[in-house]
Amino acid sequence: MITPNCLFIRPEHPLHLLVNEHDVTRAAYAVARESLPLYSHLKSPHHFTFPQLAACVLIGSYYSMSYRELMIWLSKREREQVRQILELGRRIPDASTLSRVAKRINEQLNVMGESMRRKMIFGERDVVSTETDELLACN
Repeated sequence: MITPNCLFIRPEHPLHLLVNEHDVTRAAYAVARESLPLYSHLKSPHHFTFPQLAACVLIGSYYSMSYRELMIWLSKREREQVRQILELGRRIPDASTLSRVAKRINEQLNVMGESMRRKMIFGERDVVSTETDELLACN
């Protein structure tokens, strides 16, 4: 999975230690729900919503996992709370589904990844950049 380095907090950055997998999952799912329609096509199978699948792709990008690794990661027993946050239930999207979704949202992936990172750092508040390049959290 090819992801630009500027999207997410680097693993060696101290802020990375403050973020756990539940924070990443909540932020990814919130951004996907805000950015995408419920289903990608009117006649899609509706096993998963488009935001659920896009959130999975964002999580995989954040952790630099392949789609197969992501599928295995999601299916582990320890990830039950992650699956609950994503409202997946017992079904896990397969690697080919995740790959198709990633190709479909490729244009939006950078923007969604940046929004996800801001949500993890600043919570639900919007972030506004000033002329002095400082970031201010606004309600």
